Amino acid sequence: MRTSHEIAKIISSSINKATEQGALDNFNYTDILVQKPKSDLHGTWSTNIALVISKIAKKNPMEIAEIIKRNIPKNKIISQINIMKPGFINIEVSDIYRAEIINKVIKADDKFGSNNFGNKEKVQIEFVSVNPTGPVHVGHARGAVVGSCLANILTFSDYDVTREYYVNDAGTQIDLYVKSILYHIYSKFNLKFDNPKDGYKGEFIENIADEIINEFNIIKNQDILSDRKKFYLKIKKTSLKNTISRIENDLRDLGVE
Repeated sequence: MRTSHEIAKIISSSINKATEQGALDNFNYTDILVQKPKSDLHGTWSTNIALVISKIAKKNPMEIAEIIKRNIPKNKIISQINIMKPGFINIEVSDIYRAEIINKVIKADDKFGSNNFGNKEKVQIEFVSVNPTGPVHVGHARGAVVGSCLANILTFSDYDVTREYYVNDAGTQIDLYVKSILYHIYSKFNLKFDNPKDGYKGEFIENIADEIINEFNIIKNQDILSDRKKFYLKIKKTSLKNTISRIENDLRDLGVE
């Protein structure tokens, strides 16, 4: 349980005790806000519950704060309580409790902060989904990091997370991609092949073409280029495999798998 919730429970117990004694009217004081004060000089935590109660009980908030302070039982969490105008209750956490928190952090290691908020609710996160037509760029990398972090946080909070990466290996863009590679391959052997309009260009395409030439040993086996339909299918399969492998390596370098 968070420290603020622990302190809220202690204050609630004090209010209940004061109510039983007749020092405070019997209202339902359940909404106790405990938060960090604006200045460290005002303690570790602070609550305005006395001001809230004063509006209902029609009492001076400083008086209510003193009543609450007086009825707080001795405990290991709170070492000091100060009342500040117009009715804030400022609380200093004990060194013993701080040490306990540090020990919990050390023992929990990388599990510290994990929780069961998700209660195994299923969540699907689809991110990156780069078309296998080129390398990962900065925008892809940003999406990969954000998506992966979000998935990790939800997993840490006990959600049943499924990470999705859709490989779009069909359609017009893939056809342009393969034909762009074919253009470079055929050009290297002085064979005519139409350079596709709106096709892919650049060093990446040329490198893929060179790799395929080496992989199929086309220099010594140029007959493979004659059946263009069959060769198209071979290149499509190989080029997509090579590109997806590159994308996976880039994402792995980012720590996204």
